[in-house]
Amino acid sequence: MQKVIRRTIMAEKQAARRLARKKDKSSREAAKSSREQYLVARRMEVKDVKAATIARREDWEMGPLAPKRDVGLKKDTYGAIDSQRLRGRVWTPARRKELLKPWGGEKWLNIAKGDRVVMLEGREKGRIGEITNIDLERCQVTLKGMNMVHLTLRSNVWNLC
Repeated sequence: MQKVIRRTIMAEKQAARRLARKKDKSSREAAKSSREQYLVARRMEVKDVKAATIARREDWEMGPLAPKRDVGLKKDTYGAIDSQRLRGRVWTPARRKELLKPWGGEKWLNIAKGDRVVMLEGREKGRIGEITNIDLERCQVTLKGMNMVHLTLRSNVWNLC
């Protein structure tokens, strides 16, 4: 009888270790995927900023002879930002909880859809907009009336973090 009990306990411990290894592996893979997505988005951002800097310099040097960038082959992409970059990154639950703590946490957020808020930073500083969407995974609030898109920041998205 003691042998059976001992084997059962060993089997339970082995199953628990296996489950712990599996959870650890999946969390590492999720973190790796998140890092890779962030790096891809960051590379795209740097590439866009470099291209804009070069274009701005070219426009300045050529003056009135500068090429029109909103016609021809580039008319569909001029001034456009990739949707992945516009959405922002998904935060881990622990980081999300930390970022949302000043606003009441994830469960009891002190702001709601339809509230009017004032932009405190960025190009839209001082403007008032109405909240149209709250994305808790990305810690972002989308505001109505803030529709200017810039190369280095997401304009119609106000980061809570």
